[in-house]
Amino acid sequence: RSMRLMVFSTTILSSLLPRRGVVAAAFVKRLPLATVGNNSNNHNINGKNFVSSLNMSTEASAGVAPPVARREEDRVVLAGIATENKEIARQGDSSTEPLLDPPVPIPDPYGWMRDEDRKNPEVLEHLHSENSYTESLTKHLDGLREKLYSEMLSTIQETDHTVPRPRGDWWHYTRSFEGKAYTVHCRAPKETE
Repeated sequence: RSMRLMVFSTTILSSLLPRRGVVAAAFVKRLPLATVGNNSNNHNINGKNFVSSLNMSTEASAGVAPPVARREEDRVVLAGIATENKEIARQGDSSTEPLLDPPVPIPDPYGWMRDEDRKNPEVLEHLHSENSYTESLTKHLDGLREKLYSEMLSTIQETDHTVPRPRGDWWHYTRSFEGKAYTVHCRAPKETE
């Protein structure tokens, strides 16, 4: 049985890998073996054409090209013991591995995108273009997205508060309000008797 699934997934993924192989792989792994067909021309899953259903979701955006970040092929970071005037890759504080001496250069072609201040205009422009591309690919899901969001909200009591807990001379609790994204941390003085 596993051989049947392997043949099926290899056949499907070979035609889909350049565009959406990861999606197909995740989808195929979750299928029960009994529902998988093995015809190389027509891949039916529970009576639906698998390839056609995947292609339909991206047909509308076929003309939109994804943004491609530039690569700096000669860019490297050094991993190991710090040397003067060299940028060194960070090692976790909990790591028990010794640092490399001498430092080893590690390719970092997208390192230019690292911007802790979030102010580099080139990085921001690339992120905006990625967001626009994602929006164009998923705009057909707007109705479903709204339906799921409404369904999740219907199970949540948006306006609520926690039981007050004493800390020092104060009662501490949190409150949430309908339409607000975050909880509010509150405190009230304990009554003196």
